[in-house]
Amino acid sequence: MNLSTKKNKLRLIGLSLLLFGFLYGFSVRVFKIFPYAQFEKLYLYITYSNRYLTDSLHILVEDVPDLMRVTDVNDIEFHQHHLIEIVLKGNNCEDVQFSSIKEVDSLEYLISDEHKFYEGILDMELGIKSLVHMIIPESDSFDLFIFHMGHNDSFLNYTDLIAPIINNGYGVALLDMPLEGINNQPMVFLEGIGDFLLDNHDKLALFENDSTPHFINIFVEPVLSTLNFILQEFIINNIVMLGLSGGGWTTQLSAAIDNRITHSFSIAGSVPMFLRMPFPENYGDYEQIHPALFQNFGYMDLYLLGAHSRLQKQYFNYYDPCCFGGDLTLIYEPIIQDVLGENGSFFVEIDYNSFNHEVSFEIIDDILKILDKKS
Repeated sequence: MNLSTKKNKLRLIGLSLLLFGFLYGFSVRVFKIFPYAQFEKLYLYITYSNRYLTDSLHILVEDVPDLMRVTDVNDIEFHQHHLIEIVLKGNNCEDVQFSSIKEVDSLEYLISDEHKFYEGILDMELGIKSLVHMIIPESDSFDLFIFHMGHNDSFLNYTDLIAPIINNGYGVALLDMPLEGINNQPMVFLEGIGDFLLDNHDKLALFENDSTPHFINIFVEPVLSTLNFILQEFIINNIVMLGLSGGGWTTQLSAAIDNRITHSFSIAGSVPMFLRMPFPENYGDYEQIHPALFQNFGYMDLYLLGAHSRLQKQYFNYYDPCCFGGDLTLIYEPIIQDVLGENGSFFVEIDYNSFNHEVSFEIIDDILKILDKKS
């Protein structure tokens, strides 16, 4: 073999390896370049059309109402007190206060002479800290809008969506999930393991014992401390909460335990367990499947509590590439509204056009229209 032939052979091998590496990276969603988005949409369109069907469920649709434990609005107060006791470990919603709070001149993504800015810090178990940004209008009274993000995300990525909320005169509180976004990820020590980084929620299970059975409280306490501070300092008319993904789950749980939240909106936040078991991508993280919750309350019970005497609306994207896709969530909408009767409003809406796990301008616009009608 002459030198030229050898070089050509090596070049061919190199190009083959490069092509293989690219195709592999493309297939596992590492190289998200053209035409990745087009192929992903095609994949979702083909697979989801045959995936989320009633035939895939392990329960008959007509038996879904039997999964609810709370079936009488006259028992709502009793069940809500029970839920608060479980989630907050015997404390009350009003007991949770920021560890520190300070007024700042501005926030890096917003400079305004028409608002006051606050940063609140809540110190929680295991060295976990939650940082909350608050944007308060110069007004005698206002509606508060809590904007809560989910896993692997931060509200800092959505300032363009937050702008119309601020421009409509709302006071805004911005939160990320514990261990996510602008919040810390502490180094922790555990006997038999040593030091390690507490960088995801599933690791919380390692610290559970008889005296600390769960850490569900850390997900709602930042919301409660925000409410308690703002209600002490300002005159609030209505409290609205919106969350995406894990933030949507937090929205649903917060509304279920705290009647001060008058309107709750969840985007791809959670689905009942009967819609999780057949679909692995729906199963959920530590907090979404913790026995402390679902052994006492089903998700439909939480939705009912959050909508009682108030309004809750859930948004889902049919072709969501993360989780909670399809439109089987429409199954439980009339069931919950039937129990509520005239004592609250519960809605589910499916977006059949979005191929993302996201909050969209269309959702923000829809929410602002709903709030305008309710004001």
